[in-house]
This record gives sequence, structure tokens and C-alpha cells, in this order.
Amino acid sequence: MFEMKFKNFIFFTFILSFLSCRETLIQKPVPAFQRSGFFIVNEGRFQSGSGTIDFYDRVKDTVFHHIFQTKNDFPLGNIVQSVYSIGGRYIYVVVNNADKIEIVSQSDFESLHTIENIHFPRYVLSDLNKLYVSAWDNTIKVFALQDSVHPELIKSIHTNTGPEKLLLWNHRLFVLNQGGFGIDSTISVIDTQTDTYLTTIAVAPKPTGAIIDRQNRLWVMCAGKGWEGIPHYDDTQGHLFCLDPLTFEIYHDYIFPEKDTHPIGLAYNKYNNCLYFKYKNAIYQKNVETDSLGLKLFCNIQNVYSLFFDERYRELLVSDPLDYVAKSKVFRVNQNGIIIDSIQTGTVSGNFLINCTE
Repeated sequence: MFEMKFKNFIFFTFILSFLSCRETLIQKPVPAFQRSGFFIVNEGRFQSGSGTIDFYDRVKDTVFHHIFQTKNDFPLGNIVQSVYSIGGRYIYVVVNNADKIEIVSQSDFESLHTIENIHFPRYVLSDLNKLYVSAWDNTIKVFALQDSVHPELIKSIHTNTGPEKLLLWNHRLFVLNQGGFGIDSTISVIDTQTDTYLTTIAVAPKPTGAIIDRQNRLWVMCAGKGWEGIPHYDDTQGHLFCLDPLTFEIYHDYIFPEKDTHPIGLAYNKYNNCLYFKYKNAIYQKNVETDSLGLKLFCNIQNVYSLFFDERYRELLVSDPLDYVAKSKVFRVNQNGIIIDSIQTGTVSGNFLINCTE
């Protein structure tokens, strides 16, 4: 009798363990993004597969992968270009090759609505209850946001070629025209109060980053004509411009010395008044108060794809796409240029969004 009871106990324990394990395997928990951390945009393989979104939880020191697909049971699509948050409630996920923007709840990443039929959308910003989207049909799409989940297209404003990153200052939208499949050398300026085109600022080929410093000066990084690692006879030098965002006067035009090495991206640390950018297979910095280019090596991370400064934790976030096929890495770098940590992420990590729901 004891032996039979013991065997039944073992069998019952085994069944419970099996069911418990099975439940764990089939569960697809999505974290409530209420803690400190940041979202990581993984573009995905070029023209194949799907991009993804990861979330790094600073409290748990944990990365949650594929958070959109985990919640919604379908992939985002190719290529996930950028993300943008409004009020800590909604995130707009721009999916470039899929010609769409997914609107998700920031608290759990549930898909709420899809804006479709935008030709190669790139980046998103909002102002005055309107949403602005750069698109490669050489327009800025303007959406009314009376309902943040169901924006209504109200206007298209033509720009120069290949509008990319957007910067907002004092109801002025600065649009970096990089050229799309070609080369452009301009910035379009739009008045968001009237949604009218103000002017075109001539800079240098391929503007790749822009910031406003704490003295309200506009800084624009231009990579120059050419591609890193593929030198060509008609390559041009990179430029770093400092402008007045009100009058568009150019205060400084700092020219990089080499034609075959192209500076890319721009991040700003307002606490030490320094710019960060990719240059010569590393990260360099420049103090905005110096009167020369004053190149200074900041951190020797070689395969830099994108940069973003997390103001709350005063860390520079740096993505390394490795071979553009396997997993990427994201480095957290402190203000002294020391690598704090590295995080394994999805394929071709490109952009970041600091969580603001906590």
C-alpha cells in the first residue's frame, strides 16, 4: 500500500511539474513598460525578414526581445526605421519598406492602429497637436491628432530630395534632406503654426544629424559625398555647421580634413556641452564652445551605426550592427568615454527611445 501511494505521489508530482513547465513554455509574457529603460529599434535584414523592437529594463538589467510580435502575434515588417512617443501613452513605429506606421500602446505594445500607404516613411515628430512624417516621395506628411490613435492626413508639404531626420525648435521643423537614393545638401524649414514652407538652407552633402544646444544654436553634421570604406575620386569632405535657427545665418562651417572618411550622426550632452559623432571608426567629441573643429577621441568603438544620449542617466547609447545579419550590440558609455556595459540586441540596431511611462 505504501509503495502504491508513493508511486501515485511521484506520478502526480511529475504531472504537475510537466504542466507547469508546459505553461511556462507556451506563455508569451509582455512586460508592462513602467520602469526605467529604453526601447531599441532593430531594422532587420535589408529587404528581407522583419524588423523588431527590444526593451532594456534598467531595474532588472534585462533585455526583452521582439516585444511587438510577442504581444500581437504578427511581425512589424521590413525595415523598422524609427520610433516616436507622444505623452508616454502611444508609440509610433515607422516601418520603412512596408510603407506604414504602427501605433501601439506604450504600456504593453499592443497594436492599436496602422497608418498605411506612406511612401517610404522615415521619421516622426509632433507639434501643436499634429504629427509630421518625413517620406521618400519628398514630402512631409501632416496628420491631425485630435485622436492620437487615428491620425487624419491633412496636408503634404514638398521638400527637397530624401527627407530624413526631423528637428523641432520654436514651432520650426528642420528637415534634413539627405538625398534618398542620391545626394542632397539642404535643410527644409517648415512653420508648424501655419504648415507653410519657410525656406531652404544650403549646407553640404548628406546631412545626417542635427541638434539644438543650450545656447539655442543649431548644429548640423554633414557626412559629405561618398561612402565610408568605399573611397571614390569625387568624394567630398564632411562638414559641421553651426547656425542661428531663427535667422539661418551660418556662424561656423567646420570642415573635416579627409575626403574619404565621413562623419555620421550627432548626439548632444548638454551637461558638458559636447557633441558626439562617428568618425574614423570611432566616436569623437567636440565641445561646442571651442572655435575650431577640435577633434577629440571619446571612445574607441569601431563599428558604430547610431548614437543617442540618454539625458537622465547621462549615458551615450551606441549601436554596433556587427555583420548586419546576426545579432547587434548596444553599448552604454559614460561621460568619460568608458564602456559600462554591452547588450545583445536584434538585427541592425539603429535607433533608441527612452521610456517615459515610469
